[in-house]
Amino acid sequence: MSAPPITTPCSECGATPTVARSSRCRDCLKGYNRAYYLAHRAHIIQSNDAYTRQRMATDPEYVAYQQTRRRQYRQGHREEFERYRRKHLYGLEHDEYVAMYAAQNGRCAICREPEQKRMHVDHDHATGAVRGLLCQACNYLLGFARDDPDRLTQARLYLLRDRSGQ
Repeated sequence: MSAPPITTPCSECGATPTVARSSRCRDCLKGYNRAYYLAHRAHIIQSNDAYTRQRMATDPEYVAYQQTRRRQYRQGHREEFERYRRKHLYGLEHDEYVAMYAAQNGRCAICREPEQKRMHVDHDHATGAVRGLLCQACNYLLGFARDDPDRLTQARLYLLRDRSGQ
């Protein structure tokens, strides 16, 4: 016959049973661990960062594993990342983005084509002011033209001249 398990009361609240290899019940242990973490947070983070940096520098399998985990997480939380990115880069809240999208009827502000993947936020690089939502091609067009209206005008004239055969 096996002996019944020894149950001792929690050292903090007196409740039983305690968690294996601990003098505390589950709730008291969670509270203790949380308090310990908060009191030693800076040291714990610093130690974990040093360990991770060292392992990333010496273990290629760990690097590949971490890259895969990050990629999978980002794919599963794509919308959250897009919202954060729009807010962080352009100061554009999600409801403002949705309103702009609706005002443009889901179409590019330049070519008026509906975007298949996602709309790019166009902004003035000098002031940071958001101008509208563009398809990828029009966004690249402005980027390659360095947002220079004269360059775009010259490109338009060049294309029109080419059409007329001159």
